[in-house]
Amino acid sequence: MSMFKTDSFKANYLSLTLKEKVFIGLIVLDLLLLLLLGRAYTKTAFYPYLYYHDVILFATFLFSLTFKSSFRLKSIELLCLISVAYLAGSIIFKLHPEGNLYIYIRQFMVFGYLIQSYFIFKAVAGVKNGVQILIQVISVLAFLAILLQGVYIFYILLGIGENPFLERNYFSPLTVLSVIAATALGLSFLNGYKKILFFLLLLLISFSFGHDSAYLAVILVFLLSYFLSAPLKIKILISALAVLGCLALWFFVETFTDGNAGARLFYWNEVLTKIVGDFSIIYGNGFGTPYVSEVAAQKLNEFVLVFKTPESVYLVPPHNSFITILYHLGISVLLLFYPLKSIFNRKWEAKNNSFKFLLLSFVGVAVWVSFNVILELPHSSTYFWLIYFTLAFFLQKNSIDDR
Repeated sequence: MSMFKTDSFKANYLSLTLKEKVFIGLIVLDLLLLLLLGRAYTKTAFYPYLYYHDVILFATFLFSLTFKSSFRLKSIELLCLISVAYLAGSIIFKLHPEGNLYIYIRQFMVFGYLIQSYFIFKAVAGVKNGVQILIQVISVLAFLAILLQGVYIFYILLGIGENPFLERNYFSPLTVLSVIAATALGLSFLNGYKKILFFLLLLLISFSFGHDSAYLAVILVFLLSYFLSAPLKIKILISALAVLGCLALWFFVETFTDGNAGARLFYWNEVLTKIVGDFSIIYGNGFGTPYVSEVAAQKLNEFVLVFKTPESVYLVPPHNSFITILYHLGISVLLLFYPLKSIFNRKWEAKNNSFKFLLLSFVGVAVWVSFNVILELPHSSTYFWLIYFTLAFFLQKNSIDDR
């Protein structure tokens, strides 16, 4: 826990140059505004199509290019190049029937946020104690999210006099991912009854988000934390409990089989059936193409009104960001997971709390991303990529140190 003491934060801050302090300060400012203001920040424009968050993120991205970093993830750089090439090809060959540039850019931003985040966090990792600073940033936001959501729950309960649970009452979109990361933090660094009480507190908080995938992520992070260090028999038991738990949720929790759940399953099936059937799962569909046909869109609207305008088939992705990425670029998206291949090295198992924290955080937020539109939007995509790249750079750094 030494890296979370005030002296550690202060030491890391003082070790930075003025340029590095300004750069990291800009990143922290953007993340704090996302946490505190949410959509009020990302959807506010000071000029048509120029949103405060997008401008600050792009400025930070340009700033990051002035730093030299020893960290590189070549597979991610290749994926970035492929996505840009696909965007250019989609525009040149006019995949959208009207050549609507806005449609192209909106669909591309699932990779646009990835590209900007990669260069930003690569630059931070390259400064002195950079990876540790990234871990501290994730942790501070996690603690702040607990505080904000806790106060918000009491406000709804006592100030408004309503039940804050099982309804969509998250303070901001980033709060959800941060609370999931906070769960991983507590399970990685706390012991005994403190760990259990902390988990129960965050599980209770997760019920205030009004999303089944939120408390599902928290529970799976809890199970995985014990799975990592358990002997084989206990691992089998935990796996069995996880499967039985998911089945119980499916059969006994109404929201797992309601209109929203049915719409998601139908949408996923439509997209996956399409890309497997026409083999575009191999080469992708580029940008500017509809996610589903008009007929499928009408059937989806029978579950829940998802497609409200003709353009919605281009702008409303299938509530699973990984399927969205697969739809656009095909199997080349496997490059995304290559930097994490050393996760399976047995030397990591429960021996490094920082690794455990990052791994649990990544798995938890990946569960959230698997059921929602996250990486396509500015509200919380940056925080996901912060966790992903911090884990990837942590693995890279320790692999270099072990040589």
